[in-house]
Amino acid sequence: MESNQNPNGATAPKTNQAVPSLDTIGTKNPIEQPDVTKAVTTIDPVTTIDPVKAASISHVLDVNPVTQLKNNAVKHRIQIRCSIRRKPSTGGLPGTDPSDRTYKIGSSLNAVSKKCVKGIDGELEKIIMPSIIGVGATENNFQREVDEYWNNIGVIIPPDEEAGKEEDKGKVLNLLFIVNGTALKETIEKAIDIESKFYTIANGIVEGTIEIENTDMYFDFIFLGFCLKNKEVANDVDMMWYSPKIKYYIFNKSITTNKKYNMIELKDKARPLFSELKNDDMKLNAMLMMFNLLPSAYTTAMDKVVALDEVYDKTAESLHAFITFAKDADLDLKYLIKLAVKKNKITNHTGTEAYYYNQILLGRTLDDTVLFLKELQPENQNIRKALEREIKE
Repeated sequence: MESNQNPNGATAPKTNQAVPSLDTIGTKNPIEQPDVTKAVTTIDPVTTIDPVKAASISHVLDVNPVTQLKNNAVKHRIQIRCSIRRKPSTGGLPGTDPSDRTYKIGSSLNAVSKKCVKGIDGELEKIIMPSIIGVGATENNFQREVDEYWNNIGVIIPPDEEAGKEEDKGKVLNLLFIVNGTALKETIEKAIDIESKFYTIANGIVEGTIEIENTDMYFDFIFLGFCLKNKEVANDVDMMWYSPKIKYYIFNKSITTNKKYNMIELKDKARPLFSELKNDDMKLNAMLMMFNLLPSAYTTAMDKVVALDEVYDKTAESLHAFITFAKDADLDLKYLIKLAVKKNKITNHTGTEAYYYNQILLGRTLDDTVLFLKELQPENQNIRKALEREIKE
């Protein structure tokens, strides 16, 4: 099939109309969830709208007057603006000069199906791809032309230096959606990552509750879906260092800002708890153990505090875990169990969560084991006292 060059620097199959294109190198499993979007306009549900008031609203919000839908839901206009950017220190395709190297996301085969990776498929493909390839979904050659499109896709990712503002760097994707109903709008807005947002919107398009504002945005939408499945593209700036195979990442200013703000709030909650346990040797030891650090490996209390400080606040996950552990009324028992495992007094086989003492099952999880040791039955208390004695030996 012949190909032509589009203004975006992408090579695409030649069809009845001009088509942008891209390139991939692997697939990632999509998560059936939404991503960080920004509501450009929202209007509370109304039963009727005065024409004069509607015109005024339209002018102020830069959106068509809100119209009542068949299920009495209101239409909202939502924007997702993100960009595909180069991972720092990533080499491009060889050129005469390193500064002229080409950074292109291109086509690839699915490792399992051995078919070309596609940004969208199923019913969504039938809705959107006809406008991209110029072939109707009911025509005999539709699937062949769709496959040809994805086999020839190739999108150049410009360097960050070509743009000024952070959100303008890389290959910018700008999408506007008309969303049917406030509840769905809020679901999209609350989604914490771009992947979740994308698949919530994709499902909405298929169900008829979401529309892409105009067909000029179709390419940006399918390219975003394509990048979410591409092993060379990290779904977030924080994930770009997970693998040396990653060469690009998806940047969304709103998501990045929200994550940073969330980290600030978590640190604010964790810091007072950290200050408290610095002077409590048992809690300090217990917390180290919960982070898989052996207290006996450190000479002084100061060494322990420094060791814990190096791990507890590095990610949102570690902060959540720290806050949960610090507020746990059973932290002392969990410490006892973990330390007993380290000293081979309790058996916790690799790959299982079950805990045994002298072949007696204490619990199939850590929490179950805690409940066992809290039971006032003589057998339970005898085992608990034995463990407390044995870990001191």
